[in-house]
Amino acid sequence: MSSSDGNALTTRRNKRRKCSRMQLWTEDDPPGGEPETIKNNFEPNPEQFEPNPEQFLLTSVTFYVVMTAFSQTGCTYLNIHPDLFAQIFVFNPDVATIWSVPLLLSLAMVLLVDERVEFVKEVKELMVDGVIPNVAPTGANGILMLSLGAGIGEEALFRGFLMPLLSNGILERGLGGTEVATYASLGVTSVIFGALHAITPAYQIWATLAGFLFGWEYLNDGLGSAMFTHCFYDFIAFAFIILLWGKPKQPSSSSSSEAGKE
Repeated sequence: MSSSDGNALTTRRNKRRKCSRMQLWTEDDPPGGEPETIKNNFEPNPEQFEPNPEQFLLTSVTFYVVMTAFSQTGCTYLNIHPDLFAQIFVFNPDVATIWSVPLLLSLAMVLLVDERVEFVKEVKELMVDGVIPNVAPTGANGILMLSLGAGIGEEALFRGFLMPLLSNGILERGLGGTEVATYASLGVTSVIFGALHAITPAYQIWATLAGFLFGWEYLNDGLGSAMFTHCFYDFIAFAFIILLWGKPKQPSSSSSSEAGKE
């Protein structure tokens, strides 16, 4: 999932928490009884969060295009080599697919445990509330565009621009040798990558580890390979999350029987 999705989900979660905390005691309902929840300025308007798949897709893709252009401009202006676009198509698809195995295994584990684990349940709620309603209606083409945007844009920024920028800065200032510069840039960009995907604490940890994997792949097999792995994983993740978590909940047998009695 992308950083733009994470910011939207975090905002939604914070507003929901503020709303749930606003309560008022009335004369007819004194302290000791149940508080009366009131509507206030912090209560979200349902229409405000109505899914808008077309707008979501357009905004996300535009965001990633700007991110990629910024990274390329930064590389050119600061004379960071090699050129970003020269690296995109230089990779081995088979090797890049193998790099995605740890990510796919973690995805499979999350989908298997589902709501039985609290942190997975929290992530699922955010996905069901915010991401799936905006992504699922765009179909396979929309998912592909989002996956390409996130894979190319985020890798261009974090691995193609920031990693060599930090590494070169350490070397130029004599703060360490090549090995120190390499691992320091890898660690710092991984932490930043995780922080920008912090929709929950657990997801932030996972995103930090994913950022480390993409960075390690970049160092060993190049930027194009990291981009392919990121795009491939995002597409598979979007598809399975929508298929398994996007299904409407089936009514329980007890509620069905009660409805029948009525």
